[in-house]
Amino acid sequence: MMKASELNSLKAKFNSSVQSVPKESWTKTLSQRSQARKERFKAKSKVTTGPSAQELEANSKRKGVIQKLRDEELDDVKHMNQIILHAECQMARDVQIQRKKLKKQAEREEEVEWNKKMQQERIRGIKKIKEMSRIRRQKKVEDSKILQQQIAEREHERLRQKEIAEQEQQLIVARIKEDERRQEEEAKRRVEFGRKQLAEVMKANDAAARVKLRKKQEE
Repeated sequence: MMKASELNSLKAKFNSSVQSVPKESWTKTLSQRSQARKERFKAKSKVTTGPSAQELEANSKRKGVIQKLRDEELDDVKHMNQIILHAECQMARDVQIQRKKLKKQAEREEEVEWNKKMQQERIRGIKKIKEMSRIRRQKKVEDSKILQQQIAEREHERLRQKEIAEQEQQLIVARIKEDERRQEEEAKRRVEFGRKQLAEVMKANDAAARVKLRKKQEE
């Protein structure tokens, strides 16, 4: 039987190398050790002829030793099986731990990917809001330009209509003045014509009076 300290030492060595040594290697080692023991004791237990009492005693001792070795070998096998079982349990726990690590890593990666997508969505949302704000500002500027243009056009039309009205008023005033001037000239011509007519009438009357006076004197 192996001592507890040896067992712990063997477990420690086995745990440190279990990942690199396959199970077939351990089985082969046990088989080789068992075969070596059999070979050694087979060589010692050969009998020629007529075993003596000493040989019989030696044979008995050898059988006892062989039995002891077999028992020790069985204990070694049992212990090795326990170590293998322990290693398999350890490996199973390691696999579970690794799976949990991989699961956590996958969850972290999924969370990172999700956060990345959410960040991208947030950036797209911000860009969309900025674009909409830019479009609103641009439309506001364009509407303001259109309004200013409309105001300028209305002011220009108002000034044009005012100028036309002033021109029409000036034409009316000019026509009135022209009519007044013509009427005044017409009145002057009429007065002048009346004077001439009066003068001619007076001259004719004066001539007639002279003729009448001459005839009267001649009579």
